[in-house]
Amino acid sequence: MTTRWLFVMRGGIAPDEAIGPYQTEAEERALIVKALQANDELLCEDGEDSIHWIEIGEDGRPTLGSFTCGFMDDLREAVHAERGEMHG
Repeated sequence: MTTRWLFVMRGGIAPDEAIGPYQTEAEERALIVKALQANDELLCEDGEDSIHWIEIGEDGRPTLGSFTCGFMDDLREAVHAERGEMHG
């Protein structure tokens, strides 16, 4: 079974907190939204922090990746709307 996590890169260079694990896309989205709500650098499109994914397969080998801009933009807009902020 593949284990899926998120991780935050502080300042674009330092891996920091691991978030998860999660199994579904809905759980993934909820964890990302929670991270965006708690970290203004992640919420800012041009912020220095970024969020990425890691999957660890049954063989123990990790696969790392990033989210598309459109995916993150949608989640950022949802957080701004929830806060009642005009954005974009």
